[in-house]
Amino acid sequence: MKNYKNYILFVFFLLLLGSCKKEDANIGKVEITFINNQNINYHPLTVDIFALENTIHPIYTDTSFGSSGSVSLSYGNYVVRPSAANQSFTQVGFQLNSVDKNLKIEYRNGQGKVLR
Repeated sequence: MKNYKNYILFVFFLLLLGSCKKEDANIGKVEITFINNQNINYHPLTVDIFALENTIHPIYTDTSFGSSGSVSLSYGNYVVRPSAANQSFTQVGFQLNSVDKNLKIEYRNGQGKVLR
């Protein structure tokens, strides 16, 4: 009887450990939205995201970004830098962590800000 209980307990812990997805534990999501931006539908919009430690080489680039989209990133410090031929945008720094796991960044008339 005692071995039976130990076996059930052992199987329970294996199932519990197996259901944890370690790779998803430190992933956050950033949603980027563009509102009232000049001719955004007529000119290609490029969104580059950089690690704060290296703002020269982007870790994410989307050259056909529409008026909104989302990106999954590991926890860390980042800079988003949109660009278009006919409009300038401010770059926005943000941090993904266990508290701010999902962030929204809104660009209104070229000015970006982080919404929590």
